[in-house]
Amino acid sequence: LQLALRRVQRLAAASAELERWQGRSVSTRLATVEALMSALERRDAYTAAHSRRVASYAAHLARRLGQGEEMADLVRLGGLVHDIGKIALPDTILLKPGPLTSEEWLEVRKHPETGVEILGASPELDPLVPAVRWHHERWDGLGYPDGLSAERIPLAARIVAVADAFDAMTTSRTYKRPSSSGQACAILREGAGSQWCPICAGAMADMIDGRRSLKERLLT
Repeated sequence: LQLALRRVQRLAAASAELERWQGRSVSTRLATVEALMSALERRDAYTAAHSRRVASYAAHLARRLGQGEEMADLVRLGGLVHDIGKIALPDTILLKPGPLTSEEWLEVRKHPETGVEILGASPELDPLVPAVRWHHERWDGLGYPDGLSAERIPLAARIVAVADAFDAMTTSRTYKRPSSSGQACAILREGAGSQWCPICAGAMADMIDGRRSLKERLLT
């Protein structure tokens, strides 16, 4: 586990150092994120594909909420790396085809903090830390890893959390069938104000609005 973490940290640091030497701070962030995504894709194609969809949903949701392009870009990149901490999980957990045991879930729940450790290799990625660390916090304070609640949860994390939940619900796994877009929107509305930020969850549900074609359009 520690060896895998160190390898990813070195990859991020090397990419950041190369771009820093070339004097392009904006492209540094993009290059480092893409390097991390390439590493994730080699470990787990499902998680990488999920992260790319979450990034697209999050950017669209930020715009739906009236945020500017800076926030849209922030949550897009944050969405891309929100699960990067899972790269340090052993294959027996990360690639397990069936449901996880309670002990395995405890290991998975460490991925937000591990993700922050990975991002720490590149200072240019500091703005993405909130989305990575707190995308599993809940509006009612029952989330993890820090038990933040309501508006104490940074907006970027609240946006990515809703995008993450929607994609997880509407994606099939070997051990579960996907929910329809309409079913997922109903769950988001039901959990608004308890699990998720009510404004973000409501806006996401309104944006999707049960229309299957819209899901595909958002991913283009």
